[in-house]
Amino acid sequence: MTDVVTLQLPRDREFHGVAHLVLGGLAARLDLTYDVLEDMTTAIDELLERRDTGEDVTLSLEIEEKAIVTVVGPFNGNIGEELRASDEGLGLRRGVSHTEFIRAEGAGGAGYVFLETSARVGGAYIVDTIEAATGINLWREWAKVEIAGEHGTYTVPPHQNDYAGIVLTLARQETPDMAAYTDVEIATTIRKDFHAGLIVRSAEPQRVEALLADYTQRFYRDFFATAPPPERPVE
Repeated sequence: MTDVVTLQLPRDREFHGVAHLVLGGLAARLDLTYDVLEDMTTAIDELLERRDTGEDVTLSLEIEEKAIVTVVGPFNGNIGEELRASDEGLGLRRGVSHTEFIRAEGAGGAGYVFLETSARVGGAYIVDTIEAATGINLWREWAKVEIAGEHGTYTVPPHQNDYAGIVLTLARQETPDMAAYTDVEIATTIRKDFHAGLIVRSAEPQRVEALLADYTQRFYRDFFATAPPPERPVE
């Protein structure tokens, strides 16, 4: 059975603590890691900070067996304008950057909300996933751009146009046995203590989505583990 928690909050900052309290309670109930709780709190705070209307904001948390689906609104902001403003703020003339969005579905349909942007490549094996799909390594290309400098030239190298995705989890085993995962689309097996991860690649996006859906269920059974949140943030 799916549980739903709905809050209606004024947009004033002093009410953010109410949302934090609810998120903390859900994290304890679902045994979420500290990193997951921190990501959720950061995302919710970013949304609550958007004061493009004077209306109260509604926060809905749908608790499923293996996920929390969050819907926040209403908002009237324009993502394109936000991205242009963030580029100007970064002052990034060349190099690599990454930008994150939150996807939410509400009564008006699916929408995207800008979360953050940073003048660096993304973490969590994003570089490896992009390289699997395109053959382009962002670290290497970033170095080429910097060597070319302000007045030099840079050309994007020939690349493929495949699709890729990653499934990654904290594992119960120090060295998870991935021998049962043999699909030809597997591009990379992630080797990290107490982690299980695979990057898959295909010319068909539907195949990538199907593999990720299948592996998510299998990872949950074969490897998935959680760790209790620490008493205070750690490196």
